[in-house]
Amino acid sequence: MRQRKLEILILICPVREPVAEMQHALTLTQAKVVISEPDRIGTAMAAYPGVPHVVLTGQPPDGAKTFLNILRMGEATQPRPDPDTYRAVELGDRSQHAPVILFSSGTTGMPKAVMLRDSSLTLTLANTSAGSSVDEGKASDAMLLLTSPLCWFSGVMNLFWSLQTGSTRVFITHSDDLAVLSAIDKYKITIWVTAPPMLFTGTAFYKSKSNPGYRLDSLATIFVGGSGLNAQLEESIEQDVDCRIVQAYASTETGFICSRSRLKSSASPHGVLGTLSPGVEFRLVDVDTGEDIPTDVKNAVGEARIRSKYVMLRYCNNPEETKRAFDEHGFYKTGDLLYENDEGSYVFVDRMKEVIKYKNNPISPAELEMVLLQHSGVKEACVLGRACTASGELPTAFVSRADNAAGASLTEDELRAMVAEKLADYKRLRGGVIFLDQLPRTVSGKTDRRNLKEMLQKIKE
Repeated sequence: MRQRKLEILILICPVREPVAEMQHALTLTQAKVVISEPDRIGTAMAAYPGVPHVVLTGQPPDGAKTFLNILRMGEATQPRPDPDTYRAVELGDRSQHAPVILFSSGTTGMPKAVMLRDSSLTLTLANTSAGSSVDEGKASDAMLLLTSPLCWFSGVMNLFWSLQTGSTRVFITHSDDLAVLSAIDKYKITIWVTAPPMLFTGTAFYKSKSNPGYRLDSLATIFVGGSGLNAQLEESIEQDVDCRIVQAYASTETGFICSRSRLKSSASPHGVLGTLSPGVEFRLVDVDTGEDIPTDVKNAVGEARIRSKYVMLRYCNNPEETKRAFDEHGFYKTGDLLYENDEGSYVFVDRMKEVIKYKNNPISPAELEMVLLQHSGVKEACVLGRACTASGELPTAFVSRADNAAGASLTEDELRAMVAEKLADYKRLRGGVIFLDQLPRTVSGKTDRRNLKEMLQKIKE
C-alpha cells in the first residue's frame, strides 16, 4: 500500500497550570493542535488561540471539536490499512528522532520542554521489564497508582509499562491525601509511585484520627522519586505501612532510571539509590575543581553527570539551555549532589541550586528537612535560604503541623532547638520557622519551592 509519512510529535503539558504557564509551554513548542480535558479546554483556548482545539469528552465549547468527531472524520476520509500489507515508514536516524516532548518539573523556575529520543522510551521500557519491580506474582496482576502527571517521564513510562505487562493503572484527577488513600483502599493498589512529600503526608494522614478507615494492606511496593529520602524515615514508613519502599533516581532529561535500590532484596540497605543501571556512563564531579572524584574515594560529595542512550535529545527551541546542560564530554549535568558509600551504592544529598550558603558554609536543605520530619508533630517541611546582607542566607523552615497532639502543641522554639541539638551550629534555623496549613505542591506532588520562595520574599519585605 502507498505510505505517507506523517510527523506527529506528542507534547504533554501539565494539565493544572494557569493560563500564563500553559501559554509558555504551547508557544515554546509551537503546538499545531491542542487536545484538552473538559475542565481545561477553556484555559487552553485562552492561552493558545488560533490553532484547532479538541476536547476529549463532553460537549465542546464554540470553536472546538470533540475527539470522537475527529476519529469519525478520519474513518470517513481514509481507508483502513490492510494489516497484511502495512509497513511502518522508516524514520531515518532514530537516535535523532524525538517522539515525545515532556516538561521538567519547574520547582524552581519555568518548566523546560524536554525532547526525548526513541531510545529513551524503548530501552527504558525494556530495562524496567528486565528488572521488574513485580518480583512476586505476575505483573499482569499488579494494580498501579501513580500520582505524578503524564507530562512527567514516570507518568509516560508507567503507562507504557502497564500496557506492556497487562497490569492495571488507576488514574485519579486530584492527588490529595484523602483521594490517594481512598484509591489505594478501593482498588487494592499493589504499587504506588509518588514523591516524598506526598508519601510523608499520605502516611501521616493514614495514621491520624482524620483517616475514616482507609487501609493500605494491599500495598506491596512504594516507588519514591523526585527528591531524597533518608534511611531512618524510609525504614519508619515501611514499618507504618508494612510494605517495601524503592527509591528511584531519574529525571525527565535523563530518561532512564539511573540507579535503582531494593528491587530484588528486602535486606538491602535503606536510604540509598542503589547501583547504576545497565548502559549508563557516570561521572561524579567535584563542584569546586570540576575534576572527577576518583572511583576509589568513597563518601565524597559531587555532582552526578550522566551519558547514555536514554538522555534527552535537546530542549525544544532552547539551544542555549541545551548547551549549558551538557559538559565538554557530552555528559548531562544533573545538578544533583550524590556520593558513593562504602558499599558501592549511591546516596542522594540535594540539588545544587537549592544548597543554602550561610557565611560561605554550604547547607543541604534536605538534611534539615529530614531532621524536622522526625518530629511526630511535623507533617511537611521545606527549608529555604532567607537573604541576609551580613551572612548570605539564613536557613528558614516552612512547616505544616501533623493532625495529632504533638502537632497541636508544636512551637517554633521547639523545632529550632531540635535542629540545634542534632546538627552543627551553622545549620541552625536562624531564619525562623513559618507554619502553614499545608505546603504548596507542583502537579507532580513535589513541594513547590518556587511558590515558597516568592512567599518568603514577600514576608521579608
